[in-house]
Amino acid sequence: MQKGKAMRQIHDDFLQGNNICHDKIRDEILDSWYRCKSYNVDPNLTVLHLPEAARAKKLYQDEWAYMQDLTSNYISHFSNFLKESDACILYIDADLNVIVQRGAQHLIEQLSNHNISVGANLSENSVGTNAAALAMLNKKDVYVVGAEHYCEAFFDYACYASRFTNWQNRMRCVMVVSPIENYNPMQLLMLQYFTSVLSELNKLEVVKNELALANELIDLGLDQNKQGYIFVDGRGYVMRTNQLVNELFQVQDRAVGTHLKEIFPSLQFVLSCLESGRSLPLREMMLPNIQTGKSYFVECQVMKKNGHSVGMLINISDSKRINRLASQIYNARAHYTFDDLLGNNVNFVVTKNAAKQASDSSSTVLITGDSGTGKELFAQAIHNESRRSSKPFVSINCAAIPRELIGSELFGYVDGAFTGARKGGAPGKFELANNGTLFLDEIGEMPLDMQVVLLRVLEEKNVTRIGNSNPVPVNVRLIAATNKDLYQAVLLKEFRLDLYYRLNVISLHLPGLADRIDDIPILLEYFIQHFSMILKKKLTGISDEALEILKAYHWPGNIRELRNIVERSANVCHNSIITTSDLPDLGTDKTPNHNSVGFSDQYTLISKNINANYCFKTYDYSRIISLLEKYDGNKSKVAKELGITRATLYKRLKEISSSSNK
Repeated sequence: MQKGKAMRQIHDDFLQGNNICHDKIRDEILDSWYRCKSYNVDPNLTVLHLPEAARAKKLYQDEWAYMQDLTSNYISHFSNFLKESDACILYIDADLNVIVQRGAQHLIEQLSNHNISVGANLSENSVGTNAAALAMLNKKDVYVVGAEHYCEAFFDYACYASRFTNWQNRMRCVMVVSPIENYNPMQLLMLQYFTSVLSELNKLEVVKNELALANELIDLGLDQNKQGYIFVDGRGYVMRTNQLVNELFQVQDRAVGTHLKEIFPSLQFVLSCLESGRSLPLREMMLPNIQTGKSYFVECQVMKKNGHSVGMLINISDSKRINRLASQIYNARAHYTFDDLLGNNVNFVVTKNAAKQASDSSSTVLITGDSGTGKELFAQAIHNESRRSSKPFVSINCAAIPRELIGSELFGYVDGAFTGARKGGAPGKFELANNGTLFLDEIGEMPLDMQVVLLRVLEEKNVTRIGNSNPVPVNVRLIAATNKDLYQAVLLKEFRLDLYYRLNVISLHLPGLADRIDDIPILLEYFIQHFSMILKKKLTGISDEALEILKAYHWPGNIRELRNIVERSANVCHNSIITTSDLPDLGTDKTPNHNSVGFSDQYTLISKNINANYCFKTYDYSRIISLLEKYDGNKSKVAKELGITRATLYKRLKEISSSSNK
């Protein structure tokens, strides 16, 4: 009490301009008094100004409702404590307006006589020195007792104030008011504890609101995307599905919390991805659970943390959507992995292991091998195993593009670069493959003038669009493939030696199917299963006699030809296994019987008398002969399927004809 009288005397001396002892008053209080004096605040103020009740209610009702909802239980517990200590609490906004008041009822009524209640403004220039104003100004917890206040309205009270950030990231303040005779410094510690908890509650509310909004946006996005999505945790339990999945599988909300293999048994094969940590590329399949009769494409992306699988996203799309997307981003993704490259042949396994090692590198890879051996499959597998797997995989067949257009396809062009150029220009394959992999198939067919430009791009790692002079930096891993002997092409001056050495950093040669006959049963099993599903037939295998015939064949078309034969046999097969009667006539001399389809005998004769000088092109020529038969001599269709121009086709036919006449 004596201390209270001494402070009141200091307060009076300050107002009268008398000298005061600075040791008897805190600096923050004295500084505030000086500010209040400069603001012309009335120190004799006993009743605070309040705004109109209707205006105050409208101004604070939203946050009042929020406070009631968010912290009602906690404030109730704290209010009970305040009641016992004959105190009350004020919740105050950033502009120092009182929004909420709780605590001892008789004290609330007493304070209301001074208008220290909801709606009051506690700023320094309005009501003088007080704990809330100092806490907001000095950005720290503050207490102000009795005559330390500037205005008389607060002289009978001890006030404690602490700041915190609310759920909208706005600064707020909480002030506890108690009669001066009950002043206890411990109440400031209690208030600090209260605001720290209140701050954590607000943080939780922020997270809760953000998660709710994120969930709404995710659901909206997933449903508008017209694809099915299933989110699975690291143990294989379903965390989330979107509406399309619920409708397709007719599971509604039953899926969440259930193991994938129980609610989606047809998809349980993807659980191996969680164990291996490897994502599943896009794969077409029939889903038995779905009664639409359509095939769907399934892929899954494994999420990892610290090298461990923590979850997986399964995406389901119908074939129409995939075909539409494919037309928009042609060859922008790699779908095959090393698991798709089937075979146990020693030479094949050695090549496959070498390709896996190449995946860890960013050096250029040159893949050689006869047509149909799977060069692009190897290129895609290398990409999917590399650090660039999440980036684009862009492929281009150098033989399928007219000579005059290959530059614009590879390097792009600007608006008006040439007649017929797309308005606004277009990026080339190098730009589309930036940070990813560019696969150049049939690199041996690239014109010599384009080889010079390609070499410069590989050396400088910049590409300049046609019609432009500004180079664009690109980071592309190049994989090239050819069925030609590139070194022989160099000797014939059909391929640049410097580009040959630039491409031939890592060399992979794929053995032909005739050199890996022991892999035919494995490949047959895969193709039979594949076409059984596509054609909706119950094929289980192939007879021993049919297998021996296929093993004895010399396979000029390699795996592509084997696939074609299985597809044809599956179409005509009426049993559960493919027999010799289902196989096409492969000829007694191990050369396909071209006469059986009624095509001109001249091409059959040519194919059987190819000169040894062209033996390295034998497989390619056999493929041409087969396609000429298939399309009844329509060279346009043959060129299109081979991925070459009509001019190139005529050139090769001329070579065949000249070699057969020697």
